[in-house]
Amino acid sequence: MVEVIKVSETYTGEGDTMADIIQAHIDTVLDIPVDRVLDAVRGKLKTVVVIGCDQDDQPYYASSFSDKAQILWLLKCCEMELME
Repeated sequence: MVEVIKVSETYTGEGDTMADIIQAHIDTVLDIPVDRVLDAVRGKLKTVVVIGCDQDDQPYYASSFSDKAQILWLLKCCEMELME
């Protein structure tokens, strides 16, 4: 998910344009802050696997699954989605 700035036709008293930030589900070439991605899915997922790099650029993962086979299955499903 990426934030898109939509500029309205309304102007403030000082000549500045007011803008509303809306969320759109589109592909982007820009990186999105980690916390924004995590906040966007809070309370929306049934299961989750989090993968990334920590502050020292070391691999990190956490999962709501206790079964490693389920983790790998979900990763492979996501890999297929990415390849389409």
